[in-house]
Amino acid sequence: MLRSFSGRLVGHRYWWLTAVALSVVFAMACSTAEPTATPVPPTPTVAPTATSVPTEVPEVEAQPESGGGLQEPEQEWVIRRDDDEVNLILATPDLAPGTRRFAMVLTDKSGIVAFPVVQVESFRYPDGIDSLDNREGPIETVRARYYPFPYGTRGIHVTELDFDQVGTWGVEASIPRPDGSVATVEVIMEVAERTLSVDLGEIPPLSVSRTINDVSHISELTTGSSRYDALYQTSIADALQNGKPTVVVFASPAFCTNAVCGPQVEVLNNLSAAYPGQADYIHIDLFSNPQEIQGDLSRAVPSPLLEEWGLVSQEWTFVMDSEGKVTGRFENFVPEEELEVALVEVFDGNEIASEDGVSDAESEPETILKPEEEELEGEVAQEADPAASEASDVPKFVITETTLWQDAFDLLNESEQACIREEVTEVTLSSVLRQRITQEGQPEAWQYAFFECLETETLDSFFLTTTMGMVGNQLSEPGQICIEELVERSDVRMVLAGEREDTEIEEIAAAGEYFAGMMACSLADQVGNAGTWDEDQQCLADLLDTTDFAQVYVGGRPGASAADSAAFEAFMGELFGCMSGIMESGLQNAVGN
Repeated sequence: MLRSFSGRLVGHRYWWLTAVALSVVFAMACSTAEPTATPVPPTPTVAPTATSVPTEVPEVEAQPESGGGLQEPEQEWVIRRDDDEVNLILATPDLAPGTRRFAMVLTDKSGIVAFPVVQVESFRYPDGIDSLDNREGPIETVRARYYPFPYGTRGIHVTELDFDQVGTWGVEASIPRPDGSVATVEVIMEVAERTLSVDLGEIPPLSVSRTINDVSHISELTTGSSRYDALYQTSIADALQNGKPTVVVFASPAFCTNAVCGPQVEVLNNLSAAYPGQADYIHIDLFSNPQEIQGDLSRAVPSPLLEEWGLVSQEWTFVMDSEGKVTGRFENFVPEEELEVALVEVFDGNEIASEDGVSDAESEPETILKPEEEELEGEVAQEADPAASEASDVPKFVITETTLWQDAFDLLNESEQACIREEVTEVTLSSVLRQRITQEGQPEAWQYAFFECLETETLDSFFLTTTMGMVGNQLSEPGQICIEELVERSDVRMVLAGEREDTEIEEIAAAGEYFAGMMACSLADQVGNAGTWDEDQQCLADLLDTTDFAQVYVGGRPGASAADSAAFEAFMGELFGCMSGIMESGLQNAVGN
């Protein structure tokens, strides 16, 4: 759960935009609406194809006009927008009905739009892509989260959308602009009867892929300059039949030639090192003759496995469970954090025998610590020494960017640990305890179970320490005191419960009041430190003093009453009206970084 809070409140390196990001989160609370006829946006202005997207920091200049290389089909889509400065590059065009991962790269004249969250709405076009005079919807309204690529040069916004029928669909993103306005950009594309590639729930072809034992040198298996032996140990055919989960990446590291591919092989290697032996990790290069290409794609011979799997994009990643069925399907680049979640899900309940014949579920979870984490673990243990805390048995947590869940788990009492082990499978627990507490992501079932098992005083202590560990060093002393007082007067268990979908109105209200308090503290700290936005500061102070934040938070959730929805909409309008100075300064720094 704290991982979800870190995403809400810290927004990775854009923490100082917390107040802005959180206000957008309120506006982007997930909701659905009955399809209705709506006005149509301006006339389409761009109609790119999947092969004509701009490339940022490519490893080669472009694909050759003829000859070898990966030939992507003419998958056309239409882009239309109300601001010529914004654009959308579709990363997941291979769509069919169902709940689908939807990824896109948003750009403007400054480069990549790196706003932490953006609102996304889907629409139907019943008359097809050749007649865009009317549209139905919004069918669904969701939030897309920004994931930076490794090395910080690019990034991608990702969400999930439910396409309930075949046909022409539009997906529209709303992008906050530096002047306080919101620009929209829409991609209009076809949702086909079935996907071109292997789909979720299917068992993919038992491809006899080459391994390191089939070649004289690893350079025959990958175009990349960084080569990882661990990714070429098992063929796809063997992996899909040995009872272990499998992750397969199709990518050509040296020839990433569009804006939506990235260092996927490095991500796969990182996960293979984080979860050794728990799955088979396989990289398949797009080309069968990497050693012969020598930087000249006209010599490239596409791998026959691409046709077997129905692949047409430049990167694909698939996660299969122990039965060989596809449980995760990622077109183009998938960030490590997103892929890790899909991988851990297939570990749950899947007992994997180790070399000594003892399953991972029967063995004690082993924590992998870096040297600095080992030192931190010692500090945490020292803080928990009874001699250092005579007045209370509540553990003294120390939370930093490198603190693992294992470190916190070790400080819990026996009954709390036993409760967690009873609620969370050992395989899942073994995996998640190796994760950083401040790692971003959506709340998962094991996190709810973890917190429900903690005694109240322990939960309050952990919650406060984690919150301060994530945001405290970004605030002035008055801001830190504001946060401490907020947590101390909040019912933490109610706040956590209010974040769940199956919750009571009182718990929703508690979560609303807590997040409103966080926003109030951060906004007050922000404008107080700026010292130059006097009008913004007074406007915000008046708004925060007069708003019923519990009602606002309830009004942003699905199924809200008309009165609560109206209060939510009114608050959002007033909030953005108060923040012209902060928006202009903040977004100028966030956009394109």
